[in-house]
Amino acid sequence: LNIIFEFLTFYNMSMNPGKSHVMTNIDEDALNFPNDLTFSLGGEKITVKKAYETTRILGVFMSMDSAHAQTCDLAIGNLKIAINMVCLKATPGSLGAKLAKTVIMPQVLYRLQNSYIPKNR
Repeated sequence: LNIIFEFLTFYNMSMNPGKSHVMTNIDEDALNFPNDLTFSLGGEKITVKKAYETTRILGVFMSMDSAHAQTCDLAIGNLKIAINMVCLKATPGSLGAKLAKTVIMPQVLYRLQNSYIPKNR
């Protein structure tokens, strides 16, 4: 991280440590499990995400565990918000179908492109 910081400084660029995360799939029981004090960039701390915690990278939800439960919950919550917004407005059948096909479904597919949804969801 120090090398990254020096590179960015040399070329008059910057990075926001507040929007940065370190994602890990190391067990919390491990002797050397990283914490929020482990990583810093330019003197500012970078948060460490546990395997089950979700972060968003370019609008795509990601986590390091293989369950994807929290990732799916976030995307499904956003889907419900979008559906409620469409339902609050008067949308005739064909317009509602077009909105679902062109706006809602692509958004869900994009956000869940790194996740699978188990049958029980």
